[in-house]
Amino acid sequence: MKRVDWVLNKCKEEFFEIENRTDLTDDQKISQLITVTSSICAGVAVQPIPFGDIFILTPIQAYLGTRIANVRGIPISQNTAFQTVKEISGMIGLGLLAQQLVIGAYKFIPYWGSITSIPVVFGMSLAIGKVLDIYFTKKSLGQHIDPEYLKSVFNKAKEEGKRRAKERNTEGYVIVAFTITEQGTIEDAYVLEGKCRSASNRDGEFRDCTMFNSATLRAATKLKYKPTIRDGRAVAVEDIPHKFTFELEQDV
Repeated sequence: MKRVDWVLNKCKEEFFEIENRTDLTDDQKISQLITVTSSICAGVAVQPIPFGDIFILTPIQAYLGTRIANVRGIPISQNTAFQTVKEISGMIGLGLLAQQLVIGAYKFIPYWGSITSIPVVFGMSLAIGKVLDIYFTKKSLGQHIDPEYLKSVFNKAKEEGKRRAKERNTEGYVIVAFTITEQGTIEDAYVLEGKCRSASNRDGEFRDCTMFNSATLRAATKLKYKPTIRDGRAVAVEDIPHKFTFELEQDV
């Protein structure tokens, strides 16, 4: 029961009530909302009904719109957000409609269609989230909304999202070094080496990558050590290496 309560509280903190957090900037809150929602939409892509997710994704994206608008200080209803998604779709043009048709077409390929469409849906949803944020921000400031600019942002973010979705099947490690202070806390962490490989090919070679660097540096600051004692007093120790490993759980 305690575990269930912890999960529910974590969901509230990380998503449903993220606007109440004081340790994140508005940009960080929105980035997290967009990433989580894009992951949910990508999960919807696994359902095998051709064109079925067209009717599921839009309400989810509209809900994301209400959350983004709320963080930006302009609360709106779900219906208004739904109409906004439709309006933005019109501004973006056939690019969005074409993506929906591509997703539906993938579903005609048994099993692999759903799996292959995951990066497409994640990328599209991430792009819509970024466009929604720009839309609401400009609306709140009374600024002109340029459809060509929104289309450019959408296309760029879509490709970024597809790349990020593919990277989710990646494992690796990061070696950092830092200073252990007199209190045993961590300061001045920096990356020595970062490597990645596909989780589907664990016999493959590692390659240089940076995708785990930010998470590693954040994790490093949480470490706590017993202070080093020299001549009867605690002293700081510099350039201490530490390896963080990122592995996906394997099915048993």
